[in-house]
Amino acid sequence: MTGRRGRATRGGLAALAAGMLLLVPVTGQGAVPDARLEVFKQACLPQHRQPEARPEVVRAAGFVAAPDKDHPMLAEVMAISRQKEGELRADGVRTETSVWRRDGGDHPLYLVLTTAWAEPIALSGCYLFDFGAEAGIAPEAVSAWLAERPAQTVDQSGMTAQIWNVETIDGVWDLQNSQVSAGSRAAMIVGYDGASIKLTSTVAAAPSGEGDANRTNPGN
Repeated sequence: MTGRRGRATRGGLAALAAGMLLLVPVTGQGAVPDARLEVFKQACLPQHRQPEARPEVVRAAGFVAAPDKDHPMLAEVMAISRQKEGELRADGVRTETSVWRRDGGDHPLYLVLTTAWAEPIALSGCYLFDFGAEAGIAPEAVSAWLAERPAQTVDQSGMTAQIWNVETIDGVWDLQNSQVSAGSRAAMIVGYDGASIKLTSTVAAAPSGEGDANRTNPGN
């Protein structure tokens, strides 16, 4: 679920840039506080460049390890992810993926952690999903937190998304906040409808030793 791209173009995200740039006020005035954004900060920001330390952080944020098929939409998302992971492994890339669930409210939140150790850079991803949610996280709230406007905004095929470069947090590659409408073409492509927010970061240091070439669900 992580990939490589040039710093200037943000790589594969350039294909999503067909939408117009949306200038969201950095002040965040009028943005409604969103508990999902707070959960995301707690689970994805601490130790975001240290894959081996992230399971402990995620548990402290109230998540427990979960199987890929814990939720029907999660199963669809993970089927796509595992296929891409298999392609990376076939190319000799070391990968690691884990799935987590946080209960509370009227439905659970899901978190997926990924790391791909590929030359010349290793990237880690932290994805928070609120499957079936009719409203996404307000981009104004994200901009107020980061004190910057999104670099790109997409609105097409039933998906709205904002992408921030996040130059102020060390090691962050980008942050993307998305909302996918039920029954849309985008939902058919990505395997779910609802809200998601993800952080991609560079890994601080390559792992030492040979170890397991490909590990899955270290939280289990």
